[in-house]
Amino acid sequence: MSRRAVILFLVLGIMALPSCVERRMTILSEPPGARAYVDGKYVGDTPITLPFQHYGTREIQVRRARTEKRTKGHTPQTHRVDIRPPLYERFPFDFVSEVLYPGRITDHRVYVFRMEETDDLNRAALMERAEYFRSTAPSLRTAPTETSTSATSDGEAQHSP
Repeated sequence: MSRRAVILFLVLGIMALPSCVERRMTILSEPPGARAYVDGKYVGDTPITLPFQHYGTREIQVRRARTEKRTKGHTPQTHRVDIRPPLYERFPFDFVSEVLYPGRITDHRVYVFRMEETDDLNRAALMERAEYFRSTAPSLRTAPTETSTSATSDGEAQHSP
């Protein structure tokens, strides 16, 4: 076998080996259990680990799920995150890491969001705002209907619309 054939055989053999760059991001929140959104799409509740295919800018938002029994809330957090590719994912090195390298490379990003606790149900402030809006909004109420009263044979008043 000639030297060129051996080199060609080795190169093709290396290219046939499975290689992969695995890209993952983990979204954590304090407190845990918040709803996580990536680019406006719901992806699950925190903590969550999910794959991503492309580098670039992502908008990540975490916010607490609404529950009836809760009296405290947490401020939602929204951040634009620039996920930059590492050196081995830039041209021309990406060909080596994606095609020629026989092992698995993992690019794992972790994002932590701390949500501040707030009074979710401040009843007095809510009622004050409701009264303000009620007084400044145009009247949308309909006039009440009049009822007529008639007497029955046993002397009781009967109301009819």
